[in-house]
Amino acid sequence: MLKLFRILRLSRIITYMNSTDDVKLSLRLFKLCLFLILYIHCTACLLFLISTYGQEQGNDYLQSWKPAQFSYYEYDQTLLESDFHMQYLVSFYNSILAMTGNEIYPCNFLQ
Repeated sequence: MLKLFRILRLSRIITYMNSTDDVKLSLRLFKLCLFLILYIHCTACLLFLISTYGQEQGNDYLQSWKPAQFSYYEYDQTLLESDFHMQYLVSFYNSILAMTGNEIYPCNFLQ
């Protein structure tokens, strides 16, 4: 008899969870944001890889992962000498700009 009450209580909990659409919609929104961040990350890594490949070929001016405000001389050397995390964040930011409709002009044939 006691197990029957537990089963009834469990079935009420399950129907309550199925009836709430807020949980489902929240999970879908979370999944959408996660895929968006993953897409931006992959784009930023690809953009950084292409720019790094241009650097390895001896063309130091091919820094297309830098947005326009970093192209001034005093920021130029600071960004080139900064750590990998700062360069990744700049590439991530530039990838967001490209995704929202801003132009990234190619600097070499590979781009």
